[in-house]
Amino acid sequence: MGRVDPPEEHWAGRMINEDDVGMACGDERDWFTPGMRLEAFDQGLGRYRKARKYKRNMGSKFKFAQIMLIGDMGASKTTLAAWESYKHYQRGHPVFHNGCFLFGRIVDGAGIYEIVDKVPRNSVIAIDEAHTGLESGMAASSGVRSFTILCAGLRKKNCRLILMTAMAVMVARKIRDMCSEAWRPMRPNVEASDFGYGGPAVPGHSNPKNFIFCWDVWRDFPFRGEDLTSAKARKRGFGPSDDTRMVMGESVRNAFLLTDSFQPVETAVAQQHAGKASMEQERRSNQGLSDDHRRLIAELVNRLNETPPPSTLNSAVLALKLGLTDAQVGRMMSGIFGDVDGWKKGSSYIMAVIERAIDEKFEISRG
Repeated sequence: MGRVDPPEEHWAGRMINEDDVGMACGDERDWFTPGMRLEAFDQGLGRYRKARKYKRNMGSKFKFAQIMLIGDMGASKTTLAAWESYKHYQRGHPVFHNGCFLFGRIVDGAGIYEIVDKVPRNSVIAIDEAHTGLESGMAASSGVRSFTILCAGLRKKNCRLILMTAMAVMVARKIRDMCSEAWRPMRPNVEASDFGYGGPAVPGHSNPKNFIFCWDVWRDFPFRGEDLTSAKARKRGFGPSDDTRMVMGESVRNAFLLTDSFQPVETAVAQQHAGKASMEQERRSNQGLSDDHRRLIAELVNRLNETPPPSTLNSAVLALKLGLTDAQVGRMMSGIFGDVDGWKKGSSYIMAVIERAIDEKFEISRG
């Protein structure tokens, strides 16, 4: 009873493993050897498991935020996001992402659009190249609509969502408006000699000038005002930042070690999973539906098989039957049927519409 997180086997995605780390190595431009990256991976995983075992209050010093991390390509957006995510990961907070980090859990395919509904409280969710899968031109697609609906529950789950993009203007407007902060990295003008290191002989993996982050921060839902997409604001942007931050040293180096810096960007991968057919295929698979989702659908089918079937149903009735809360049922219903027109009126679910949607979405015998 109560607000209990789902067991780990029902979380979105799968854990990053040593094979993933190995696959990220070998580029001739890489500063790090495979051994360096594997050592950082093992260290991070050990810290995460220890914190999950012994830490009791995951919500302590961990606050909700939806961050849009903006900047040109090559501005270290992904690595800055890795630094922010790893900071919480080593304190026991699960990290979910679409393949940009070498730690946490990777979620790919259509699963990224329903990720918010499949993570425990106090989690970090990071989505790289957000404009390719959450773009405004796809705002009516099943995937983006589902993601937008579920994002409204992030604050209640006390999660942190980080969206990285070089083209914020392309991210769906509703998703931009829900961002509580915007971050923009900048490059500090420093040399190794500033730290007491001299000459070009210092290798990249040990050169302290390579491991400094500086970034501007805008707070209080900056996209709701005169944002970067507004014609009136093209010269001003957000205006002066609310804060400028800097961090350096070993924590930054770990962020570089645990980022797949040379992963090719496949812009169509997320988009091809946003359509209704791919969403339905994902939902039909064992990975696409949790046990609670399956029980909910089974209960809806049972109700529709009654004589006569009810014309409407609300979350309180379903919650009582399933042993869940109204909010849990509401989130699951939104995730499953949020792309269906007329499925809900006020607090009531329209069962004739739900019936047609179940027949279209799922391979379930109604006999």
